[in-house]
Amino acid sequence: MGKRLFMAILLFLQGFLARGQIGVSHNQSLQINFHGGKIIKNYPVFPKSGLSSILEINWQQQTQKKWAAFYNYPTVGFSSVFGSFGNPNEIGYVLGIMPKMRFIARRQTGKTFHLSLGWGYAFWTKKYNPKHNPYNMAISTNITNMAFFSATTPVKFSKAIQMNIGLSTIHFSNGHYRIPNNGINILSFVVGMQLGKDTIFHKYKPETPFHSKWQYIIQAGAGLHDFGDGSKPIGGPLYPVYALTCGITKQVNYFGKFHMGIYLNYYTDFYDYMREKQLFPNKQIIYATTSSIYVGYEFILGKFSMVAQSGWYIWNPFYKYYKNILGENSFKAFLKKYISNKIGFQFYPFAQNNSLKGLFCGIYIRANFGQADFSEYAVGFVF
Repeated sequence: MGKRLFMAILLFLQGFLARGQIGVSHNQSLQINFHGGKIIKNYPVFPKSGLSSILEINWQQQTQKKWAAFYNYPTVGFSSVFGSFGNPNEIGYVLGIMPKMRFIARRQTGKTFHLSLGWGYAFWTKKYNPKHNPYNMAISTNITNMAFFSATTPVKFSKAIQMNIGLSTIHFSNGHYRIPNNGINILSFVVGMQLGKDTIFHKYKPETPFHSKWQYIIQAGAGLHDFGDGSKPIGGPLYPVYALTCGITKQVNYFGKFHMGIYLNYYTDFYDYMREKQLFPNKQIIYATTSSIYVGYEFILGKFSMVAQSGWYIWNPFYKYYKNILGENSFKAFLKKYISNKIGFQFYPFAQNNSLKGLFCGIYIRANFGQADFSEYAVGFVF
């Protein structure tokens, strides 16, 4: 109950801040979309599924903030989703809500394309249970993260009514908060209706040049980690993970920043495992630490930003040792030992004039070559 309340409060704050800081106009619209597709099986033990049927109701407004001109004035809003997967006894149903941003791209030919991104939380009516639902190795918590992407094109019937058709993909995962966590990935066709028109405003001409000097980043974060890979062992305790990021950043245009630096993560579950098994005496703390160098890009969205980073492990001894014990010697397992990923959102409460610096807070998904590692909550400073 405590976690559900926390998620609800966090989502409310996300929406409140997005509305107040990203800024919206009164150009409102309503979308009702149907996503019909199939779950992409990503693990040998997986419950049977039929047609994935997801209904999405999206309320949105078009922002007129200065930063929005560099993205062709996207829309921001909220989506609610309800889904079924042809197996109510094992997979169940899903209910979700997420902040969503839609980018409008127009070509010289006059054709229009929409690219939509969303990230929120979902509630599942069924989850893994070793006795009553042992084949659901995808979802082990009632609440999961939900990531959304779609590419659609509109077919207009009038200025205020249009049909949207295209493709979408939706990912559900608890961020390695509990095992099993193989997640659910859905690829779908999209068809929907929009009531309300999109307006393109005048292009904004910047009054001052952007800040192009190198700046320093320092960030401290933490998360919870269930020891193991995506499917085993099951039922263990949760352990904290502590993260430190140090790097440099440079704004390369009016809407983006280049990043590079180094991650340091300390896994308390790695440390406890080595102590229990009496492994690597006198080296357990340093072997429970990982380090990687990274590069990335930050998309500026007013006082918000979206961050995508990719890293290469330069120190990851225990993870390599554990994967070797499990006998995972495939090329994919090799990549997980060396490639780290980080994607998330940041908020700069004191940022001004599209220049992101000073105090910020962030929420991220950390992964090893696409397999969730932990959800990180962090605060940092750019100077």
